Amino acid sequence: MENASKALIMAGSILLTIMVVGMLIYFLSQYRQFPQAQTEAERLAQVSKFNMEYESYDKKEMYGTEVATVVNKVIDNNKKYADQRTGELKKGESNHYIDVEITVNSDIQKYAIQYYEVQQPDEDTKSYVAEDTHRKGTIVGYINGDRNKKVEYNLDEKTFTKGQEISLLRGTNSNSTVITLNQTIEEFFKDTDTVRIQLISGGTAVADKSKFDSRNYTEVYSGFTDFKRKYFKCTEIGYDEDTQMVNLLVFEELEELHAEDKEA
Repeated sequence: MENASKALIMAGSILLTIMVVGMLIYFLSQYRQFPQAQTEAERLAQVSKFNMEYESYDKKEMYGTEVATVVNKVIDNNKKYADQRTGELKKGESNHYIDVEITVNSDIQKYAIQYYEVQQPDEDTKSYVAEDTHRKGTIVGYINGDRNKKVEYNLDEKTFTKGQEISLLRGTNSNSTVITLNQTIEEFFKDTDTVRIQLISGGTAVADKSKFDSRNYTEVYSGFTDFKRKYFKCTEIGYDEDTQMVNLLVFEELEELHAEDKEA
């Protein structure tokens, strides 16, 4: 009888030991998983914050200025992963890159506007009045009236032609060792060139030589300025399968303009 009691006590001790060890193993595994879960939660929060920066451009209608803003944002993002010596984007970092594709449905080109300073009746102040907008011909003149800075602009040249598809990245296929940022597109979206000149000749724009001074001038706007004034819509946002981060934004120029623009 005494032996049976000892055996029962021993079995109970073994069972209790097994339960304690099991609980320790369980809590230890949970403790190890907690930092991992916390790290994953932080990663997902960062992904969500990153994506929101670009998903905010998922609009049915916006000016080209907004498209230009997101393109420059993407250029800065992609350059974070570029080789500092060559400037080339590293193939191994491709799941962090974003491509922007844009379809233009009208020609993007330089244009010029002539301004004349006029005296307001019974007032000391003067105002500038835009006379004409020119998109054809050659504009020749002096920058800010400086006779040593003669310039010539061909307004017939197209920066991008109607129906053209623009892509920010090139060489993204699986055989590429690097991904190259399209320098032509980068330079276009970094452009802020607007030049004020006094005309000496022009196609449809005619110089008024009797008023050749700083009060009468023509401003030549770059193709980038023309792009910013147009309307676009976002047609697609893509995500990387591994990181779940935005990796593609697709925009298309709207052929239909605002009601107020139609009326004008």
